[in-house]
Order: sequence, then C-alpha cells, then structure tokens
Amino acid sequence: MRLPTTILLAVAVAAPLAGCGDRVIDGDGVEDVIRATPRLKVPIAAVDCPGDVAVKDGNTFECRVRYENGSEEAWTMEQLDDQGTVRTSQILQTKLPDDGSKPRIIPANVEALIQQSATKPLEDVDCPAGVKVKKGASFTCTARFRDGTEEKVRIVQRDDLGNVEVAGSRPVK
Repeated sequence: MRLPTTILLAVAVAAPLAGCGDRVIDGDGVEDVIRATPRLKVPIAAVDCPGDVAVKDGNTFECRVRYENGSEEAWTMEQLDDQGTVRTSQILQTKLPDDGSKPRIIPANVEALIQQSATKPLEDVDCPAGVKVKKGASFTCTARFRDGTEEKVRIVQRDDLGNVEVAGSRPVK
C-alpha cells in the first residue's frame, strides 16, 4: 500500500472558555475535520472530541471515532502551536467491527508513526499490501524523504486489533 504523507491538519478555531481568559480547542471543528479525512474505508457514524481542551503547544487530547460497521478507534490529536492547530499523532483501534470483519492495519496510523520518528521531512511512505494482523509480527515500510534519500522502517504489531508501533526509536537505515 502506498501512503501519501498528508498529515491531518486542522486549524481548530480557539475560543475563550466561558468565564475565563483561557482559550480552548474547537472540539466540533476537530470532529468535522476527522469526518472529512480522506482514505477512510468505512463511513464514520460518530465522532466525539472534548470541548474543554486548553490551547497549549505540544499538548495532546483524544477523540473517539465510531464507524458504521461498529468498530471504534481512539484518535490522539497533538497541538502543533498555541493557535489551535492540531494533527493526528496516533490512531488506535479499540473495538472490532460488529459484522465479524477481521482487524486491519490502519494506514494512517503507520504513516503518523513514521512521521513522528522521522528525522527529516517525508515525501511519501510505501508499505506492503495485505499485511496479516498478528500480535508481535512485523513488516517493513520504505520512507522516502524530500531530500531524495530513503530509509527502511520496521513496524511491529502491538496487539491483535491491528495497532502498530515503530520498532526502535527511529527508522532503520
């Protein structure tokens, strides 16, 4: 599977918290951006993001996403600045589909994990298609960087739900 490195970015309009001078992330705005995410294979039934997250560069918060097939995911959103700009930093499947579908590797999660561990700007990521979900199994993706270089990245499956992590602290050369 070939993954473009388009990172979900949402400029979540930060509004003052009622009665305070503190600004908070626009939870509804983040929910709208999640619903509009390209490459989702199953339609989203509901998204729930907190509405009281203070704007602070580097902080994270979690949104719950439920799909029409009954599966659920936890999307971790990372604040990129003190203006309310956020991106998806991790997606973990928390519930399998009701229809008995097999768990799957979430391409956006693999991409985000590689992006986080990269030491320079990515151009794209290429991972093998049809990876079977099995706790402890691994596969290798190729990260291509804007400077023309490539690195191999070993991805390890952390559970039987299709959640993964990058092996080691940075891509393997």
